Amino acid sequence: MLKIYVVSMFMLLWLLGCGANKGLVSDEAASKIKPLKTVELPQSVTPDNFVLKIRNIADFASSYKNRFELYINGELVRPDNEIDNATSNYIYEMKLQPGYYEVKGFYYWYGGWKEERTTIRSKDLVSVYPDRRTLLNIEIPKDWRGVVTDKDLFFTVSHEPFVTEGPPVAEASDSRQAVPVKNGKKIELQVNTDPNSCDVIVDDKLVGQTPLRVWIDRESSHVLQIKRENYRSILRLLDYEELIRSEKLFILERLEPLPGFVPVNIAKPAAADSAAASPDSAAAAQTLENAAQDTLSASGQ
Repeated sequence: MLKIYVVSMFMLLWLLGCGANKGLVSDEAASKIKPLKTVELPQSVTPDNFVLKIRNIADFASSYKNRFELYINGELVRPDNEIDNATSNYIYEMKLQPGYYEVKGFYYWYGGWKEERTTIRSKDLVSVYPDRRTLLNIEIPKDWRGVVTDKDLFFTVSHEPFVTEGPPVAEASDSRQAVPVKNGKKIELQVNTDPNSCDVIVDDKLVGQTPLRVWIDRESSHVLQIKRENYRSILRLLDYEELIRSEKLFILERLEPLPGFVPVNIAKPAAADSAAASPDSAAAAQTLENAAQDTLSASGQ
């Protein structure tokens, strides 16, 4: 009997330990969470390129025990900072593969005697780049009772370049601040889109279709256009000031379909078409084959 009791207690502690570790930590995100649509890019060592901050979650007054859960592509991710029943801000910092992600969270709060849940999401898939940081922010709107005042909550999404330390730069001769300039007159431009096979036009010249890598002049600004039939075109200025500071330039864009156009994402395989054919069609094909064999037999006689 004592042995059974000890084994039972051990199993109970083990199960509790498993429950306490629910969700991924940020260091596991890159290996566990895959983008909904990948981008073909060379492997490189980059700092954390995804940061999410949510504020005004809980306190020691009306919002005590309020909490937040973050899901990226359906995977629960735990915050980096220590969390208790009165933690106001949750912070998530991680490195994700370049691509598109579905980012959604649930804010749990008390509007009386029962726990309520409010969904927080982005208005579109969140694009993550290899050469800049994706930032998501939100502050929970609440009244003095701790009740959420807006039931439709969305993350604010923005991007910022990585700040890297470089060698000292000599002072400029004029009032403008001197910046390090990359060597070479050409810079590699990589353009990835969703969907693929979009026309890429640089300075009114068609240079190819996505996914595309092309070299452009670093010492001047350019006008980039991305077009595809039945989709809204994208127009973007590639500024000279940005080009001279960059080793490579990555463009990741998602084109919106025009009103009334329904994109077909997956083409049905030929085998599936054959399998989906009606029994009458299959029977007709067999009849034609038998007739052809009879004709050959008759001609042989």
